[in-house]
Amino acid sequence: MKLIFFLATVVACSGYLVYALTEVQPTAALTHFTELSAKFRKFHQDPTNVFLHLLTTPLGILSVLSLVNKVSKGSGIVMLTTVVYCISLVDKVPENILAQTSLMAGALAVASTLVQHLGWMMHLAIFLVGYVGQEAAHYFTGEATFQSSYQQQSDFLSLLSEHTYYLLPLVFDSTYPEGSGQLASAEAEWVSLLASRVYHLLPLVVVLAMHFVSKDGALTFPWQFQRSRVIMVKLTEPQDVADLAAIRSWAMSKGPSKATSTHWWYQAPAPTTPKENCLEPEPKAAFHRIATCDTINNAFRNRFGANWCIDVIWGMNEVYVSSPPTVKNTSDEVFYTRHIDGPYYFVPFASCFRMIIGLDENE
Repeated sequence: MKLIFFLATVVACSGYLVYALTEVQPTAALTHFTELSAKFRKFHQDPTNVFLHLLTTPLGILSVLSLVNKVSKGSGIVMLTTVVYCISLVDKVPENILAQTSLMAGALAVASTLVQHLGWMMHLAIFLVGYVGQEAAHYFTGEATFQSSYQQQSDFLSLLSEHTYYLLPLVFDSTYPEGSGQLASAEAEWVSLLASRVYHLLPLVVVLAMHFVSKDGALTFPWQFQRSRVIMVKLTEPQDVADLAAIRSWAMSKGPSKATSTHWWYQAPAPTTPKENCLEPEPKAAFHRIATCDTINNAFRNRFGANWCIDVIWGMNEVYVSSPPTVKNTSDEVFYTRHIDGPYYFVPFASCFRMIIGLDENE
């Protein structure tokens, strides 16, 4: 889903670049927005009311986006919808309003992934603060709401949908002096037509790219350790406990070395690997059940989302008996030093996790 969304963003922005380099005449949709903005401004003359709308409107939108993430157990729907929404405004609103709307929409989409873990009542509270806050802003500034001007009309639902669709652009437009919302300076027209159209979506792309980096770590550098991505889980299901006990019993029956660490591979790393250095069928089957058990899979899905694909790298798996603490310079020390396992950090939108399951108590 992440890769599809990223490619969709690239394609959409590339298409918009082509659009930006062509001569674009004012559209009927842009004229309609200008007329709608004039109606909206009549109910947003007070600077205090306008300022409060810059706070309450994003707050209400944030609660809705976060709720969609919570219900869908992921952020793909919100992210894709954000891009489609911004692209849909291209020929409908002035360039500077489009730039501000794109930046705010992208920021809200990313912010929604950070608060989606909140409870249902908290989401409702955030929405009410945003919605009631707007009503309070109108009440205390003595201005009627824009919705009140059409709520008695027969096409109320159609007008409400239009109001909702244009809400962010209308709020930003109301912050400008009347008649200045659209960049129309004759001296700078050729600059605004190119620069504002090409660059206004860049903040959105940057914000979305940072979302990949900061939240999922798919594009982080190898030396960047992220403690927030450490996943801890305890195996308590009867089958899992029985499998762990069986593996430990088998390992101890092999008489592991007391002078150094001992390894048994799940999958022979090379054709010449001695058979005695690999797991036998019974402990290997127990190992497989543990590696694919629901407890471990759910731990990853609860952390990253149900849409992620989880694969086990069998060639890296082993049963490992550590050496006594008095023995130095063994492979045990690699667990406590900075290092890179395999080439997987080169693969975009993928992460390689090392999982350690203790068969004895950890001290």
